[in-house]
Amino acid sequence: MAAATLRLGRGQQSYVRHLEFAMKHRKGLEFRCFEYAALLVMRFRVPVLTTVVLVKKSGPREVAYREVLGGRVVHERRFDVVRLWEMDPERALRLGPGAAALVGTAAKTTLPLLGRAARKIQRETEGVVQSDLLFL
Repeated sequence: MAAATLRLGRGQQSYVRHLEFAMKHRKGLEFRCFEYAALLVMRFRVPVLTTVVLVKKSGPREVAYREVLGGRVVHERRFDVVRLWEMDPERALRLGPGAAALVGTAAKTTLPLLGRAARKIQRETEGVVQSDLLFL
């Protein structure tokens, strides 16, 4: 398991993107994502969007943390899921340097495509301070 957080903006609003990397879906993943998101909300006082990035062919298409009381869902937090083995490397390359870094994990990746991804990352992050790329 590994995680990364990025502080981003959409219009005038600031938010945190929490990326949770996992080799495969394991028991407790939903709770762990909920816990991290809650801690990030408390620390930064902005909305938190969590994306679970699954590497191996083992995970669900949806991940959600649900609290159930008396058979009724009283709280639910859903998390986006990226299943790397299904990712289209060409599409990832168009999304930006962050997604370009994942091109090598896609099933249909070629060496020329990896070269394009590396050049894109270099070009689009040149002169950017590392703390601007990863917000911890």
